[in-house]
Amino acid sequence: MISIDKIGYNGKMIRDLEDEQGPNVKVIVPPKAKQDTGLFTSEQFQKSEDGAIVTCPAGHQSRSRKQTAGETREVYTFSANDCRECPLLSQCMAKPPTGRNGRSVSKKLYEAEYARVDARAKTDTYREVRQVHPAVERKFHELVNHHRARRVRYRGTAKVRLHAYITATAVNVKRLVKLLSGKLCAQAN
Repeated sequence: MISIDKIGYNGKMIRDLEDEQGPNVKVIVPPKAKQDTGLFTSEQFQKSEDGAIVTCPAGHQSRSRKQTAGETREVYTFSANDCRECPLLSQCMAKPPTGRNGRSVSKKLYEAEYARVDARAKTDTYREVRQVHPAVERKFHELVNHHRARRVRYRGTAKVRLHAYITATAVNVKRLVKLLSGKLCAQAN
């Protein structure tokens, strides 16, 4: 099991890490907060099995689909005429459409991965792991900001790996010294 910051709330990364032919690691990521606007959410729009059509809660359908630049979402756009005549318009959009396009709905390409991670975030294991997470993050912060772990001055995988091992050893030895000196001081008192 691996705990990642919010930056790890990325469907492709989650799929790659949890791939059974790959690393096969369970990922724990804090889910992104969902804003409650009082309007229909993208989850209430049903996507067809082939992914070509999205149906709104009122039954209107859209085939107009574009993939986002990061290729993590597909955006479906409904006709403005359908939206203007819709009896559920006030529950769907804050303002009536003015141009050619009506409501746009963004659907995640990795919905199954996000659903798994969101479900895992409601477990006791998640809470336990997230309590330990800040201590580990502090060590990464120290490595990156105080020991040049973000960019090394060497070229080649072997030299970079050696640099990482030596740096990690130094950070761990510093931690051990602090822990042992704290115990020795506590015993002396």
